Amino acid sequence: MVKKKCLILWLILFTLLIFFSPASAQVDDHLWEEQKQSVDLKLVEKYWQEITAEVDEYLPEMEFEDIFKLLWGRDGGKLDIKGIFKGLSLYLIREVTANLSLMGRLVILAVIAALLKNLQTAFTSRRLSSLSQSLVFIVLLSLAMQSFSLASSIGKNAIDRMVDFTLAL
Repeated sequence: MVKKKCLILWLILFTLLIFFSPASAQVDDHLWEEQKQSVDLKLVEKYWQEITAEVDEYLPEMEFEDIFKLLWGRDGGKLDIKGIFKGLSLYLIREVTANLSLMGRLVILAVIAALLKNLQTAFTSRRLSSLSQSLVFIVLLSLAMQSFSLASSIGKNAIDRMVDFTLAL
């Protein structure tokens, strides 16, 4: 039992030493320049400029070269975390305000459904109650279809962009 605990302790210490030891691998400057010049990145740069023009107001300004510097651990490759969070929060606020009309429609539909439910109890006619429930269901279904159509077009655009980027690579 004691041997088993010692073995587990040694394994934990060994794992911690491996994972938290600093890496000593460095990129050779000559290799960096050679690879940078041997790869044709014109299509990727063009795609990067399109993306930057589209999301420029949400993300901090970053050049195409900065990505490679960041990935290779070079000097100058800095990531502005505060700017990214600020941009994402601006994007979230914009999306919420863009969808306020849908949220307003849903609230109005809920109020109308509640009023119709009260009217249903006032009138004992089953035809009126089934008609009101059907009407609310049809309106709700049309709102759901509009939302699904919007979501599917956003998904299609995202997939098209990923395919274009992959082809550019």
